[in-house]
Amino acid sequence: MRDIITQAAISYCQLTKYRYDFNCGRKGSKIIVSLAFPHSAFYHLAGFQYVKLGRVQNKMAACRLSLLGEISDEQLRKNRFAHFDRLECLISLKQMIEENRFTFQIVTKNRPYTRIPADYFICQDDRYLFVKADRPQSLFRNTAGVNYFFGTARYTVLEIRRINLVDGKTETVYVRETAREEKNP
Repeated sequence: MRDIITQAAISYCQLTKYRYDFNCGRKGSKIIVSLAFPHSAFYHLAGFQYVKLGRVQNKMAACRLSLLGEISDEQLRKNRFAHFDRLECLISLKQMIEENRFTFQIVTKNRPYTRIPADYFICQDDRYLFVKADRPQSLFRNTAGVNYFFGTARYTVLEIRRINLVDGKTETVYVRETAREEKNP
């Protein structure tokens, strides 16, 4: 069986070739929000900023080293890495997005209870992905019970499109039932 870190890197690399466009609505207004997954974001999403392994301090190399198995779960444990929950979230992130099993929140006010820079976040159960512009900022399980919904506005996801950044093909991966009915009266 592969290490959790290797599984997380494989799952994340599958996301790097796509951009997701979320068509969202709230009270009669619609917005489109994009989300891409650059290789450099893996470092922070995986929680490597909390570990003192010389090999993973290079943000661009962290994903590649994890893919190659040059960073192991055992090495992370020896260095007191306490964020395996982030790796588990990375493994299921694509499924969470494409199955639209989340709550979409736009940040509307200053949030004194967190320093995470974000324009919006998506939440499924206790898993949170915070996004600034079109880049993921942080991914974790909310084990502390913080109410991240304070100062946010909930939007309904009407449609999710996946754009392949390699060949430019666009695929609709989710359409809300009422949105389908409006398109096909």
